[in-house]
Amino acid sequence: MPIEEAIVALVIQGDAQASARADRVNVDLTAVERSAKTTEGAVNSMARASTEAVAAARRLSSEITSTVARMAFVAGQARQVSAALGNLGVSGFEQGGAASGLVDVLASGFSQGAASAAFGARFGPVGAAAGFAVGAGLGTFESVARQKKAQEDAARLAQREAERARSSDVDGEILTLVGLAKINASRGRP
Repeated sequence: MPIEEAIVALVIQGDAQASARADRVNVDLTAVERSAKTTEGAVNSMARASTEAVAAARRLSSEITSTVARMAFVAGQARQVSAALGNLGVSGFEQGGAASGLVDVLASGFSQGAASAAFGARFGPVGAAAGFAVGAGLGTFESVARQKKAQEDAARLAQREAERARSSDVDGEILTLVGLAKINASRGRP
């Protein structure tokens, strides 16, 4: 009987050990299950936050583009007002005047910036802002270059006209002297 008791004791002890192991595995599985649910909740929260961030970025890009377009419209209106003031003879707003030139530079910068911001908006708010900055810089540079060329052309034209006037004056003086010489010669004067 002692062998039977030993076998029963081993079976009971093995059963208790197996039960303890099963309880530990059960506890471990419960902890893993809780952790998985927590992770799933965190992933869902991140997905919602990511979706909201993308939507916010799109709204911001749209607002930047819209604001820049409105600014370009206002700059265009300022250009028209400047031209009207120039037509009325207001000092500084005449063709090539300082105020007219400044308005033209700003309007060109905003117009180019608006177009570039609309393109850059495809890359988010930073793209819209960068597009505006690059476009405004290029538009301003082009406008300044156009104004400088127009001033140079006007200066060349004025120089040519002055040379022609001087040439005409010299020709006129020569004709006058020749005419006086003929009159004097006809009167018998040297």
